[in-house]
Amino acid sequence: MKPHIQTILDLLGTNEFPYPVAIFPDRDFDLGPILSVQAFDVPDGAVLDVSERICDLLWPVETQPMILTGALHDFESEAHRQELPEDTVWYHPRRTHAQAH
Repeated sequence: MKPHIQTILDLLGTNEFPYPVAIFPDRDFDLGPILSVQAFDVPDGAVLDVSERICDLLWPVETQPMILTGALHDFESEAHRQELPEDTVWYHPRRTHAQAH
């Protein structure tokens, strides 16, 4: 695993990021090649806040290509999972006993 991807996973875990996150190579129409870091399963009213939080957590990580973060509504997540590249790396939040019930 590339060191910058491990750093991203560590930052998400250390900060107890509450949503699954996909990390994968992608391409932006304007920017060209990017490293996409997308939060999944985000409730409708929280997408903007989650997008800002993931961006704030990962701003110190320097990668080539650059990181582009975002968040997907819970109702959009399953369709996007099907389209992810095979080499996608996932962060999965730790579930607490309270979340399991």
